[in-house]
Formats: sequence, structure tokens, C-alpha cells
Amino acid sequence: MEKTNTNSIFKDNYFKGKVMVITGGTSKMLYQPALDFMKLGGNVALISRRLELLEKVSNDLKNKTGSVAKGYKLDLKVSKETDYAGVIDEILKDFGRIDILLNGAAGNFLADAENLSLNAFKTVIEIDKIGTFLMSKWVYSKWMKKNGGSIINISASLHYLGTLLNSHAAAAKAGVDAITKTLALEWGPKGVRVNGVAPGAIEGTEGFERLMKPKDNSTSK
Repeated sequence: MEKTNTNSIFKDNYFKGKVMVITGGTSKMLYQPALDFMKLGGNVALISRRLELLEKVSNDLKNKTGSVAKGYKLDLKVSKETDYAGVIDEILKDFGRIDILLNGAAGNFLADAENLSLNAFKTVIEIDKIGTFLMSKWVYSKWMKKNGGSIINISASLHYLGTLLNSHAAAAKAGVDAITKTLALEWGPKGVRVNGVAPGAIEGTEGFERLMKPKDNSTSK
């Protein structure tokens, strides 16, 4: 068990009793913040559409830290708004509070705009932008409005100067940035901090593997 985080600037058990909700919680990129938070005493609720992977990741995090991790199934692409509210109700029933919401669920793939289908474009918009908005809305409405908290939205730098083959993802992340700024203004007076993080490529993550590594088109002779 790796309870003590020797590389952290925070004292041991700094997040003891706190709860963080992470969307896209089974991804490699979001595994590390979950692990670090739990090493400091916090508990984590992971949201993803992949139930078997949720159970695997949750068990791995618990074994490494001794803190609590639990998975909740929700497909941000196809779920109704009531499904978002329902999963927040489940988390509050199990944990009793939500201190941090980390909106990290995202979908992406390389596609030129001319051949990008409407369904493919909508899928990324639904997961990234609509998912971020609805998760934030229901966490705020059901808990943070009265209790305060922190919302962190994972964006990207795709839309700042334009990125080839990413019109769908760039549009979605631009929307995430706009949502972040607006919610920060609306909810800040209620004690809710809303911040955005726009990382570049992170080696070892699914996004890096899909988008950054060139395909090997060579043939063996």
C-alpha cells in the first residue's frame, strides 16, 4: 500500500474525508490525479461507460492507497439529463458529499472536416461539452450551491491556433472553455471555484497513442 505520497507538497492526509468525482475516470490521464488524491486521504467516485474497467481501476486504486474508490456507469454520449442527476444522487448517497468535480471525459479521433459525419461531430460535442455542462450543473445544484466546492474542467489547446483534423474536438474544447469562464462568474459568489486546465500531449495516454504517434505504413520485405 502506497499511502504516503513522498513527492507531494501537501502534508499526509491533506484531503482526508474529501470526495472527488472524476468523469472519464478509467483513462490513463485521469488515473494519476485520482491516485494522488487518494494517497492524501481523499476518496474518489469514478464515472465511465465501461463498467468492467471501472471495477478494475477502482480496485487497483484502493489496493494502492487504502482510500475508497467506487465506479459509476454513465455514458455521457447517450444519457438523458435525468441520468446525470441520478448518478450524482447515487454518489451523494454513498459518500455524503462532493468537494471536487474533475470533468475529464473526452472523445477524439483524427478526421478531416470534409469527410467528418454529423454523427461523429455530435458525439464529441456531447461527450466533451454537453457532458461537462450537465455534470457541473447537477453537482452544483445538488451539493455545491449550498456547500461550496471546486470544479476543474479538462480542456485542450487544439482551438487556440487551429489544429489539423480536429474541427470536432477543437469546437468541443472551445465550448468547454466558454462554459468554464461563465460558471466561474455565476458560481464564484456561491463559493464554487471553476477552473480549466488545457494540457498538451501526454505520453502514455490513450489520446497520445491515437493522435500523436504516426501510423507505420511500411511493409516488411
